[in-house]
Amino acid sequence: MLKHHKHLILRAQISNPPKSADELNNWCIDTIKAVGMNVLMGPFTVYSNVPNNEGYTCLGALDFSHIAIHFWDKSEVPFFEFDLFSCKDFDVNIPYEKLQQFGIEKLAAHYINRDLMAGFNDANPFDKLFTVYKTTNKLTGEYYYGKHGFIKMDDGYLGSGIVLRQAIKKYGRSNFKCEHLRLFNTEHAAFEFEKMIINDDVLADPMCYNLAYGGQGSPKTLETRKKLSKSKMGSPGTTNGRKFYNNGIEEKLFIPTTEPIDWRPGRLQYSKRGLRNVRIKGFN
Repeated sequence: MLKHHKHLILRAQISNPPKSADELNNWCIDTIKAVGMNVLMGPFTVYSNVPNNEGYTCLGALDFSHIAIHFWDKSEVPFFEFDLFSCKDFDVNIPYEKLQQFGIEKLAAHYINRDLMAGFNDANPFDKLFTVYKTTNKLTGEYYYGKHGFIKMDDGYLGSGIVLRQAIKKYGRSNFKCEHLRLFNTEHAAFEFEKMIINDDVLADPMCYNLAYGGQGSPKTLETRKKLSKSKMGSPGTTNGRKFYNNGIEEKLFIPTTEPIDWRPGRLQYSKRGLRNVRIKGFN
């Protein structure tokens, strides 16, 4: 049998830590079965009362290696650390979905190929994981679907779509949230899932920032042109007199003109690009 030696490590802030040893033990058994492995010993679940380390720990020996998880349920924000090592290939999304039971609010992930660790060769041991995500504008409800590959999951990535980037400039990064819909071992699998999600109905939705089907270039459909036009409203170089935004901060729009120049403070002033409505320090 081909040995994979892959190690999935997850750390997450949660809202619903386990309430009993039986609950966590049963969760562990279900997860082991779901990833297609068998228990050799355990799983064993105990509660630690050590100050600043209170919480349940669960360990299991598997026919392909081990599974372990520890919860810190007395922390100001409860969290867990989970690891699953296997020399058998497995779907990384299965444990991720199983862990949703504990109310994941923020997640970080690493996927390590132990064959590439120091001492064997000089290659980077961290393999990429892939996610299909949904980024939502918390102020307007508008949304964007995308695919992302990462070494470190908690990297602050929100997406790269044209309309989405314009919206982030307008409303500010803090007004957007990113949800990971599914994890994948390969980019191809993530690409196929993204294609299923971003369909005709999604692209026709005026609340959606996406311009193209999953993983493809932007088709110049009427709906695409409408969304592009909307995204540029309030940006420099468009309609005279409009405002634009830089990371949520409203700024004055550059106004090209050939009219006579009024040099008085606070009025239009000339630059190489034309005229800009500016305020001069010391004047109202």
